[in-house]
Amino acid sequence: MLAEQGSINRVWSAADAARMGRPVWTGEPVHRGRSIEEIVKLTWVAGQEAPEIARPRRGGPASYWIVALQCNQPLLEALPARLEGLDPRDVVTPHPISGPWDADQWLAFVRFHLVLHRAQIESVTREAAFPRS
Repeated sequence: MLAEQGSINRVWSAADAARMGRPVWTGEPVHRGRSIEEIVKLTWVAGQEAPEIARPRRGGPASYWIVALQCNQPLLEALPARLEGLDPRDVVTPHPISGPWDADQWLAFVRFHLVLHRAQIESVTREAAFPRS
């Protein structure tokens, strides 16, 4: 599963649980008010690797993964309806490395994660050995 899809799923599930009065996280929201960049800086180590649950398990051509990423758009567009009537700061679910994030932080992570991997892809494609055809 794509990490973005997993992030959206976590927020969706936490919103549904909060709506039913059974929040998935009841501890201290230790990152309340922090940006995703601040959280990453505080909780990740240099060269942080994805936790096992988030590691890719399939190969495939880049064209497949481009379409797979595009398939997340309808999920993102449907998410505001799932959050309607809820305070996003109260929709909290833990990240496997950083601990509890609220819905706004999870959505910021989707952006952060895509920007991170886009930079990695651009770096690889600039290499002289990268196939041009």
